[in-house]
Amino acid sequence: MRKNADRLTDFEISLFMAALAKLKDQDGPSPSYSSYWRLHGAAARLGIHKSPLFLPWHRAFLLDLERRLQEIDPRVTVPYWRYDLPSSKIFTSEFMGVTEVGGEFSPGGQMGSWADDELGRLLRDPGERPADGINVGLSADALDERYLFFQPQLENRFHNPVHRSVGGWLAGPSAPADPLFFLIHGNVDRLWAHWQWKHAHFDPQNELSYSAQGTHPGSGPDAGYYPRGVYVRDTMWPWYAGPGDGHWPAAGHSMKSGLSGTIVQPTTPESQLDYMGSHGGTDLGYCYDDMGYTGLPLARS
Repeated sequence: MRKNADRLTDFEISLFMAALAKLKDQDGPSPSYSSYWRLHGAAARLGIHKSPLFLPWHRAFLLDLERRLQEIDPRVTVPYWRYDLPSSKIFTSEFMGVTEVGGEFSPGGQMGSWADDELGRLLRDPGERPADGINVGLSADALDERYLFFQPQLENRFHNPVHRSVGGWLAGPSAPADPLFFLIHGNVDRLWAHWQWKHAHFDPQNELSYSAQGTHPGSGPDAGYYPRGVYVRDTMWPWYAGPGDGHWPAAGHSMKSGLSGTIVQPTTPESQLDYMGSHGGTDLGYCYDDMGYTGLPLARS
């Protein structure tokens, strides 16, 4: 159950932050936290933005991190930040760090020493106080029921403004170096889940659910327009296990199994659409606190 970050208990916050810190300091063959921003930076050149791939790729990316955190502590899930609403807990020293407009960012707590060997100390440069909420200028009623139009609406009008507003690392390809990235994308994924329920768009073979049909070069309205990896039955990089070619670099990054033993193989856009397996697809092992285990929205939002 992924929860609204502002509704987490102090104990749940401490578990999440401790798991993040342990992943960040992890050595050995398994990817550490720093590998995520590098993967994102490389994938940004392969069509994960401004394309139909934006939503399923980031859903898989978020799930990948969540499962690695659950290897450290199975009680942990990645919360989401309702950034269109004020928050009293997220931007505190115990959680994501105090983030104010102007002046040097001084996060405190677990985030106080958050740094990257290549990027240096965590940087945010907000244009507005994020704890007050960010006006993303998009209502759910304004979202088109066709994926071809819904995806750019969600990316451009709901996702992009929050990255620009908080700024710093979040404003560029290295955005996942800031853990706030995953709380942002939890909220993006949650809104996609609500849209899927509203229009019953879980069928990966229906272009209303996902516009880039087939395998590369594809079929439907996006046929021949996008590179390999974008179409619904293409394997997505970096979960592609291969030596690399002219389009994809070499990758050995695999999707971890879920707590239920579910293994998503291969990791395609198709595998990400029916995220709870409620319509015959692959159960990815998570839901949202305002959706319920059956995929139906609950009263609160």
